[in-house]
Amino acid sequence: MKQLPITLFIGLALITLPFKTLSALTLQDLADQVLTQSPHLKAQKSALQASEQRHARAQMHWAPRLGLNATALTTNDPGANLFGRIGQRSLVSTDFSPALINQPGFNGFQMVNLGLNLPLYEGGRRTHALSATEKEVKIQQLQLEATERAVMKDLIFDYGALVIVQGAEQKLIALKSTLQKILAQYRIGNSTNPVGYSGQLGLKGVLNRIEAALLGLEVEKKSAQISLNQKIGQPGQALIPSEASVTELISKNREYLDVPLNPSDLSLGDQISELKAEITEVSKKAEWARYLPQFGVFGQQGWINGSRNVANATTAGVYLQWSLFDPEHYSRLSEADAESKKESFLKDAFQETVSIQKQQINEQEHALEKTLHLLSENDQILAEQTKVASRLYQSGSITALQLSEVYNRRADFILNFKETEQRWIQVKSQKLLLLSEKVASHVHTP
Repeated sequence: MKQLPITLFIGLALITLPFKTLSALTLQDLADQVLTQSPHLKAQKSALQASEQRHARAQMHWAPRLGLNATALTTNDPGANLFGRIGQRSLVSTDFSPALINQPGFNGFQMVNLGLNLPLYEGGRRTHALSATEKEVKIQQLQLEATERAVMKDLIFDYGALVIVQGAEQKLIALKSTLQKILAQYRIGNSTNPVGYSGQLGLKGVLNRIEAALLGLEVEKKSAQISLNQKIGQPGQALIPSEASVTELISKNREYLDVPLNPSDLSLGDQISELKAEITEVSKKAEWARYLPQFGVFGQQGWINGSRNVANATTAGVYLQWSLFDPEHYSRLSEADAESKKESFLKDAFQETVSIQKQQINEQEHALEKTLHLLSENDQILAEQTKVASRLYQSGSITALQLSEVYNRRADFILNFKETEQRWIQVKSQKLLLLSEKVASHVHTP
């Protein structure tokens, strides 16, 4: 016994899955749910929030650093005891006795120090870091918009598949119904009449072809429904699109599917690549800060408590720090310069690729629109031809074999028309990824 092909097995499994029918839904209805529930969008929103927190932290680079250090100890260390008494400002002449200095015994001290450090100049390192985090926030905002568009692209493709398959399915079902009626009335289909028998076999072959095509369409429909159900978090629902055709789908959703694509405009990806190149340029400037002097002011207020007294001390001053040589800094400037050039070249290459893609998609869209216009005319012509051929057959003007050829061409055309519509909706949805501005008012960045 031959094994069933794996694709047929999967198709039969999909068809037998239980689905609950819902009322007709629009693309906007699904978009509202998907853009709320998508884990990809949730992840990108979290990435944006993290970048905003880094930027907020970088904005505090000018603020002073405050530190608190508290210690409580018991020690018989000669030095610690001597300086502890000095810190208490309670020295007496006997404290300098060699015997007492050498054998001070165990004494307890509690010390608190509050320190302040205010950098006045750090070579611009933190200023450049602030600029980099600001650009990073912009990148994450653009990434969020790009993620929203990618989610919408997949949603449009699945939803469009339902609309397209639904239309093809209705045409094939009507064709099948007419063909079944003809076969039910067929009276000369036996082996003693080769011409009539051949015609009957031809009509049955076309009927089987239509049945197989309907099976394939059912698989496509269930696959799209499973994908959409997963996106909206409602498994087992038989989603029914409200639009009857691709043309109606596009006319009702022009903010997604009928937006002009200008090759000279920068796409979201173009803008992201530019910002990444700018960040590496800023990072190069930040590396230069390693070789520059840093200075600032500092202060410290200390308290010490011991067995004799509680006293405090205040210290304030300025400092200068300058790393004259550090192996860790070796060749960092040339490395940063190379990274900057790399990002610049990647930006140019990316923008060149996107420009080509825009032109290609515009050409494909234009060609497909013309093709679909012609196919729409042919659809009407072939539908009428099928009706005329059926009447000619009933009047005996053509044979059943000739009629089967007409029905077979009609079935072929319906399936080819469906595939062309699917390519069209795919091109339309791909444009979302290459546009430069927001495509719908409800697609927003928090």
